[in-house]
Amino acid sequence: MDTTTLRIGVMGYYGFGNLGDEILLSAIRSFLAPHRVIALPLQFSPSEVALDRLNSFDYVILGGGGLFDSAPIPPFNTFDQWAHLLHTPISVLGLGVKRLASRFVPAVHSLVDQSDCFIVRDTESKRLIEHPKVLVAPDLTFYQPVPSAEIREPGRGIVCGVNLRPYYHGLSQWVNAISALPCHKTALPFSVVPTYDDREPLAEIVPSVSTQASVQDFQGLDIVIGTAFHSVVFAIQAGIPVVAINYHAKVRRLMEEVGLADYVLEWDESHRLQSHFERALAEYESIRQRMAAYTEHAQASLTSVLREVRSTIETRAASHVTHHLHTNADKLVTVFVVCPNANQTDIARTITSCQNQTYPKVEVVLVDCPATSDPTETPSNTLNSRQITASTKNGQDIERLFAKAGDYVTWISAGAWFAEDALALLVQGLNRQSTAAFAYSDYFITADGNIDRQIMLLPQHLRGRLPYSSCVLMRRTFASQLWRNTKNATPQIDRPAIHLKHPLFCRPATESERYVYRAACAYGRGRIEIAQDLLRTAIEFDQRPLQSVHEFEQWFQAFLEAGGTRMIASDPVTFLENICLYLPDSTPLQRKFARKFVARASLELAFMYEKQGRPSKTRRSLFTAYSHDLRLLSNRGSMWLWISTLIGQSATKNLQQLRQPRARVVS
Repeated sequence: MDTTTLRIGVMGYYGFGNLGDEILLSAIRSFLAPHRVIALPLQFSPSEVALDRLNSFDYVILGGGGLFDSAPIPPFNTFDQWAHLLHTPISVLGLGVKRLASRFVPAVHSLVDQSDCFIVRDTESKRLIEHPKVLVAPDLTFYQPVPSAEIREPGRGIVCGVNLRPYYHGLSQWVNAISALPCHKTALPFSVVPTYDDREPLAEIVPSVSTQASVQDFQGLDIVIGTAFHSVVFAIQAGIPVVAINYHAKVRRLMEEVGLADYVLEWDESHRLQSHFERALAEYESIRQRMAAYTEHAQASLTSVLREVRSTIETRAASHVTHHLHTNADKLVTVFVVCPNANQTDIARTITSCQNQTYPKVEVVLVDCPATSDPTETPSNTLNSRQITASTKNGQDIERLFAKAGDYVTWISAGAWFAEDALALLVQGLNRQSTAAFAYSDYFITADGNIDRQIMLLPQHLRGRLPYSSCVLMRRTFASQLWRNTKNATPQIDRPAIHLKHPLFCRPATESERYVYRAACAYGRGRIEIAQDLLRTAIEFDQRPLQSVHEFEQWFQAFLEAGGTRMIASDPVTFLENICLYLPDSTPLQRKFARKFVARASLELAFMYEKQGRPSKTRRSLFTAYSHDLRLLSNRGSMWLWISTLIGQSATKNLQQLRQPRARVVS
């Protein structure tokens, strides 16, 4: 095997908007270059399709980061049950372990046994796993540490970098304590994930916080107050004295290893910040020297370890027979790139994502394209790329597109992009089930590559109807027939569909969407005024939700998704009712229709709870739906659901039998 062409899947919290995780991924890509490293999402179900995806790689890596918190990250909390189905060799790198319950020990030990290398980032993590094969090495970011900051000039005003996490009680005490420090403060937001956005508390300390921090921001700082683990790591690498807030065990472990345990404060010790701040400045030189010595040693030892890891990966991958997803790839996939009003950068980005597919037989067709667009400007060594004069608003044009398409068709808006193995997985799904009309997946809405939210397709959305998803692959004959029969109407589907529970499609979120989702998170935390301000800002970017109920539904979809996230709301219905009660005054149309949306969401939740066998929650959700929209009482499906929860399933079956027409007896 040519080891310069390895396809290596890396599983971690990558693409979720956390600076530390992205630097970890950068370090992995750097030491494995020029191999092709593909970031994969975690918390998937170890289904046949998911395992086929992992087994299509030449090698897989789990890590780095704190992936074992109270338990191993799913699905590795049950690895002992499906380890025999993972045929691709695996290593675990840069892992952090907070604690490990005894019931997960068999799964973890099974993972250690199967891994070629199992490397954790501190001695306590090794002790918790209790397995002789586990090795300890510094955090992976020490492979390419942050450059050392300039020595502070005497007499110059003190510049303090601040990182603070938003999701702990007692946050206001830290805001007050940091605000009182006599220095100029610079915000260092590491996480911009809406569910725990560092910018929220930092905005109460620093007047303007808009973008995520970068490693370059550490230059010019004299001291750091850090909560996020990697805010402390990067301060150490840059040689900047740091007062660490111990929100997680890994922070104290790191500071103890460097010999700076005296500069760690517990979450309830904000009153001690002033004295620690002054002491860190007074001992500036000695702290800096200690940090420099640790960083130098950590970089050298990590480089040595990763050199051996790379050799192991290349050796094992060379002997591994990879079952690529595109085996017997005889079907042509036509990707229609819809690009009205798109710029060249967006078009090129989308075409590149199609060219980078692991499925080899792909063609790209540009539709609704500006006259200046030239697909030949983008290299097309792995696919055909052509531009045609057509409009998706013209029925004859659409029929013409399908007539000349490949065996399978899909579409994508310019500026969006596919995961690198998206088409391979979708094709595989259709090849497996010959009766299926189309395959589709969940997808992520992202901004600058950072995942803002996941679109979850609930089962009730799919009852015989085309799913709401922009990541769908159809058989060309079905797509053509579908268009001829329906002419853009939402059709009834009588053929089965394949649902792949993978995030395979991304599109950049608009500024309006990002502010709406941040507002939803603020509502969930009870920060009503901040939420209302965020919605007003969203309106400044996009006026359409004020003018159309249909556009407002996109807002409400974001609220509904946030309500289903436990980190935001423990009770989705109460959360939605609270939002509708406190919509800004500038949204009169939305206030008018908000009750109807809450009713619809409550009804959907009722059906979901009924499937889960939770009658009390089903009744409560139905009651909420009826109280917000009495017209739902005429909905026969909801009424039968209400009756079944009141009198029990057996009685309901008897009632349904009574409603069935009796067969006539012919003498």
